[in-house]
Amino acid sequence: MDFHKFLSTAAPLNQIVSGPEFEWDIHLTTVNELKTDLLATTQLDTQTKVTCVTESMPRFVWRAIGHSGDQRSLELIFDATDIHTSNGIHNVICYDAVLRAALPLIASDPKVDAIPELPTGARRVLAWFRKQIS
Repeated sequence: MDFHKFLSTAAPLNQIVSGPEFEWDIHLTTVNELKTDLLATTQLDTQTKVTCVTESMPRFVWRAIGHSGDQRSLELIFDATDIHTSNGIHNVICYDAVLRAALPLIASDPKVDAIPELPTGARRVLAWFRKQIS
């Protein structure tokens, strides 16, 4: 919810995630089911699929898939086996080109951390992006 609030208030991201058609599908799954689904989706390029399905993952993961209609926009993958002792975020997959370009740029801006009202959930996701950049 925190990250959705952040996305819906940050222009131009709010154009993607605001409106009644944007919904989140959140569910627990196994890594095998996740990888099978990622291989089957037509929204990811081959390189992204290969990277996602060959990486080491925990056996159980939470998937939070943000979508508009039948198109996925963003997916947050959380480690379901270690959520209390870690940051929890295992991976973020951006299906939408605008999100794929904008989120790393936003995350790398030091001014973002200085925003006092930035929700904790949004901070965690942006920290994941910063870690990927460095």
